[in-house]
Amino acid sequence: MLRDTCNVYVVRDGKNALIVDSGSGAVLQHLEDLGVSKIDWVLHTHHHRDQCQGSRIMPQGTRIAVPFHERPLFESAENFWRNKQIYDSYNNQSTYFTLTESIEVHESLLDYEPFHWRNHEFLVLPALGHTHGSIALVSVIDGARVAFTGDLIHSPGKVWSLTELQHSYGGPEGINLNSFSLRDLGRESLDLLLPSHGEPIGEPRGAIAETIENLRLYYRYMTGGKPTIDLTFNRLLPHLLVSPHSCCTFYVLLSESGRAMLVDYGAASTDHFYAHVRQFESWELQRFVEHSIRELEEDYGVRSIDVVIPTHYHDDHTCGIPHLQKRYGVKLWALENMVNILENPREYNVPCLLPYPMKVDRPIADGETVSWEEYELKVVHFPGQTEYHMAMAVEVDGKRVVFTGDSVGDGGEGLVQPIIHRNIVTPENHLKCARKLAELQPEILAHGHGGWIPVDSRKVATLMGRAEKTRMMFETLLPDPPEIGVNPAWIRLVPYQSEVCPGQELVLELEVRNYKDRPIRVEAELVLHQGWRFSPGTGRISVGPGETRRIPFKVSVGSRRDRFGIAADVTLDSGRLGQITEAIIRVK
Repeated sequence: MLRDTCNVYVVRDGKNALIVDSGSGAVLQHLEDLGVSKIDWVLHTHHHRDQCQGSRIMPQGTRIAVPFHERPLFESAENFWRNKQIYDSYNNQSTYFTLTESIEVHESLLDYEPFHWRNHEFLVLPALGHTHGSIALVSVIDGARVAFTGDLIHSPGKVWSLTELQHSYGGPEGINLNSFSLRDLGRESLDLLLPSHGEPIGEPRGAIAETIENLRLYYRYMTGGKPTIDLTFNRLLPHLLVSPHSCCTFYVLLSESGRAMLVDYGAASTDHFYAHVRQFESWELQRFVEHSIRELEEDYGVRSIDVVIPTHYHDDHTCGIPHLQKRYGVKLWALENMVNILENPREYNVPCLLPYPMKVDRPIADGETVSWEEYELKVVHFPGQTEYHMAMAVEVDGKRVVFTGDSVGDGGEGLVQPIIHRNIVTPENHLKCARKLAELQPEILAHGHGGWIPVDSRKVATLMGRAEKTRMMFETLLPDPPEIGVNPAWIRLVPYQSEVCPGQELVLELEVRNYKDRPIRVEAELVLHQGWRFSPGTGRISVGPGETRRIPFKVSVGSRRDRFGIAADVTLDSGRLGQITEAIIRVK
């Protein structure tokens, strides 16, 4: 360990070395004394300048690996400062401590994945708290299981800074995230903690417990509530658990065999989800941290999670599913109309879209009943919150339970439905949900945020009346057909996002839904950048009432590497709509 702007750790293997965080680069002056002739890698725990400013002066041939969720702050620093909001900002994240000049990055350090160097393995663990993308690195060195912890902990009971633990304006989320990360790190049976500031810690268990307790007290002082690590499941029925503390309310259906099915599986808490989603940097992606699985095993006797079924595609309900698939081999079942948006998210421009494709193991048709263990599950299309949404009915412990996701919720006096136009809404969607709910005859409505609602025929009838009023309001306020005024995706370019190499050709399609009661004629041309080409010059198509059809275009991109927006200039019958829809193409 070298004391520098941060603690710099040198792992030596013969005359080769790997460095954890580079500090100011002063470590280069000591390599000869250590018998090191070559630095193979620098691994960074987070992006702060005191950790990584020395990486700009590393010898040629040294490779740099950084946390996946902070990579843009290392390799695109100029772009960060070019776009950093200063005025009217309520973002308290410590991204101001970012490098002022970019460094070349050779590899991303991915959560829960191992990084291999020579005969050494470093397990990458999420360490949210000090920064959104912070990681810890766990390895066995000279027979000891050690963790390089960045600024997750300073010393027993203490953290390096409270400033960095306030991510939003006056918010406590960093305290919550830090304690959660420490709890998970403490499960690693460690012999030694190696923090970025402070002394090495030879008794990790006690140091972590003391720090968690101090953070817990501070969180309660700040909020009056409990941090996520102190929250657990509620038993809604003997064989149905609900997780009210997670960002979306997810459910666990238990079988007599000890197997489980999850309905939705999102972020560990609202803090874990909204810590970066609400108002923060444009490059940030949803970061999933594993939660609840160990509690299911230890407290509820769950032997395995067999299946996860999402109520809809939104990231707060699905961000944990890729992790379940990859780490535990959990099967993904989904309503048929959700399959493509889960498997090919690049095709869409809709809110709350997770960027990671998920392979669906079993598509389920609208109205189909499927069997799992001792249960019969009826799945129906339920397009209130979004077009890509299902409801599922099942009898559990003598009760008829219907999982409704976000399409129906508790409005206090009665059931309510959200209206979010970019989710793809039509005047008939809410009525369809109300009718489906009446058919499913729930006794318990298990919805996506807040838990469960006892339901009777009166509540369902009230919902039907509200859905009728929603349709009437749309028709009153909009010209005919009203669907065009509430559904921005009635005409769109598919896929919405593409990645190609310079000079490469790709296919884009203009998709048109005809909501009119007569055929329509559509003509379209693409609006591209200089040096790009497309064919045909003008695409033409006739679309019948109620039909959805596409016009294909072949596009040849130019040689300049960048992220480009393009548009389609559309004429409908004899009226020109102009550049009504767009797509994004990244030339890489």
